Amino acid sequence: MKELRGLDAVKCTCGHVNPPGTTICESCGRPLDEGEGLLNMRYEGAARRSQRRPRSIVDYVWRFFASVKAAVWMIAITLIAAIIGTLLPQEQFKQSSLPAEIFYPQTYGLFGEIYYRLGFHNLFYSWWFLTLLLMIGISLVVCSIDRAVPLYKALKKKRLPKDEGFFRRQRLFAELPGDESAYAKLREALKKRRFALTEGEGTLLAEKGRISRFGPYVNHIGLILLILAFMLRLIPGFYLDDYVWVWDGETRAVPGTDYYVKNETFTVTYYTEDEFPDPSVFRPGIVKDYQTDLVLYKKEGQRLVEVARGPTKVNRPFEYQGLYLYQSGEQTDQLYGLVLDVWDKQKNESVGRIRLSLYDPPETVDVGGGYRVNVLEYYPDLDVNEKGEPYTKSTTPNRPAFILEIVGPGVETGEKNWVIAGMDSDQILPDKRFKYKLADLDFRNRSGLSVRIDRGLPYVYGASAIVMIGLVLGFYWQHRRIWLRLRDGQLLLAAYTNKNWYGLKRELAAIAHSAGITLDMESIEQRRKNR
Repeated sequence: MKELRGLDAVKCTCGHVNPPGTTICESCGRPLDEGEGLLNMRYEGAARRSQRRPRSIVDYVWRFFASVKAAVWMIAITLIAAIIGTLLPQEQFKQSSLPAEIFYPQTYGLFGEIYYRLGFHNLFYSWWFLTLLLMIGISLVVCSIDRAVPLYKALKKKRLPKDEGFFRRQRLFAELPGDESAYAKLREALKKRRFALTEGEGTLLAEKGRISRFGPYVNHIGLILLILAFMLRLIPGFYLDDYVWVWDGETRAVPGTDYYVKNETFTVTYYTEDEFPDPSVFRPGIVKDYQTDLVLYKKEGQRLVEVARGPTKVNRPFEYQGLYLYQSGEQTDQLYGLVLDVWDKQKNESVGRIRLSLYDPPETVDVGGGYRVNVLEYYPDLDVNEKGEPYTKSTTPNRPAFILEIVGPGVETGEKNWVIAGMDSDQILPDKRFKYKLADLDFRNRSGLSVRIDRGLPYVYGASAIVMIGLVLGFYWQHRRIWLRLRDGQLLLAAYTNKNWYGLKRELAAIAHSAGITLDMESIEQRRKNR
């Protein structure tokens, strides 16, 4: 009440003290401004906090976030940033093992350097982009509270204006000769049209479709919940979007989870001429489907325990408790490993064969006959630096090289040797007892799996449903109000709607006709245009 008695309070001639920012008296409906134009009925003339004179920093902050113009600017900046974020690949999608700070300047030059420095390489998880989203969410909340609360209070009260100025400054207004009989006929006609009627203090209010006024605010609530649902992705375990390649017969850890996946077999199915939709354009080799048969394990202690198995196909993922594995890539008949013959030069015979993967070589391989080979070091893409030290230029096996150690009868202390692709081990260390000869190449299929977890998806669907409800309320209903007041043998008729004025005018004409009253809609329209 102290605020109402402040310097900004507006006192009406009827004696009622209105909150600061009120434009139409809450008691009698008298316009509180000095103008003669049409009344702004968007929020029923109710006071909004953002329209009051700021008194503290909180008021300034509130006014900023309640501004539609500020919200539009924030949305525009966010959209522009999102567009820029698509110009170059995001960090998780770059096809390189180089660190981001090296990859972007080296690949895209100065633009890539600026792109990286401004954080566009990881845009959708950068602090400033998330801050923008948070500010948009705060703006939605503040805008909704700033407008919905005063609107709800004004609509709940059901204004029954007594002041003639309220009627005359409505967009649709007519002054008709009439008496109690005409008043009663209009009242009955409004009731037949399913208007909700409220009477008091000599004024009749007929309205319908009030719920449509809250459509935008239901929409706001849905958008706020939608932003929160997307921000759930920042919580560990709620969202995962990764990728893993798995060779036939291989078991690999599923990134970001406690699971392991085994690729039992990858198969490609081709169309036959009979199966193809249009045999006239059929040619051999058209792929019908890609499929990977998977086994999913969970690690318990030092053991892998099978929890599920099944296939994954394109657009038909393998699913287990919210974990989705999609068939997203394939590489057929790719070089997977080497088959080496371990040759004892003293006995001039082979002691056995070993298989070495070029992607995940084992630490130890049993050769047989009491021998084993330890893989001490592996360089997928061998090169030598200025100091003569070996290193790998990349993780791709372009020039694979191994340092192997064989242990067994006669070599209990172990014998080390190099195995370099394209070179005979005798050319490197000819004095060694054992040498490794290429016996075969191991070709396999490799399946690319997209790993997805999105536990916030039900919340996204729920928030989207609320947004749709708000849109339906706002688009398919209109809040129509008709005020009627009998004064000195004259009927004052005013009408307002939040949209579809043409429909309201047609309904007014139909109501007047059913009541036996002639209503000149052309003169009402002319009056509106002349004001």
